[in-house]
Amino acid sequence: TPRRKMVMADPKEEVVEHYEAGAFLYKTETKQWVPVDGGTGSDVYVLRKEVGGANSRIVARSLADGAYGVNCIIYPRISFKSSGHFVQFRDRQHVYGLSFVDGTVRAQFTATFQKLQMVRTTSMKLEERDSQHKMDVALNA
Repeated sequence: TPRRKMVMADPKEEVVEHYEAGAFLYKTETKQWVPVDGGTGSDVYVLRKEVGGANSRIVARSLADGAYGVNCIIYPRISFKSSGHFVQFRDRQHVYGLSFVDGTVRAQFTATFQKLQMVRTTSMKLEERDSQHKMDVALNA
């Protein structure tokens, strides 16, 4: 279980959205969702983004003890599903779930997630184009 004490936010990051929700990890061996705080599953969810940049992540901090159980970078092809009041997403190591109080809050989170995912995708395409342009210039020099 990825449980570490929350450190102060990087001064290069800003809070984009803040939510309260239940946070869960999916355990493949038992095929069950387990609350990240081991108890109530009631955590604060903060969506953070690098100021002026395209890198974003989801951080979930426990209301009970201040530890965090979700620290997931938003990248272009991240697996993401959403329905009712629940969303799930997967990074390379874990499947995370967030349970919101209602579908409206879940829809707001989903829209923000997808927007930040699109910003990252666009940024990567621009980086690739710039890199290709530099190679073309070097080859033609």
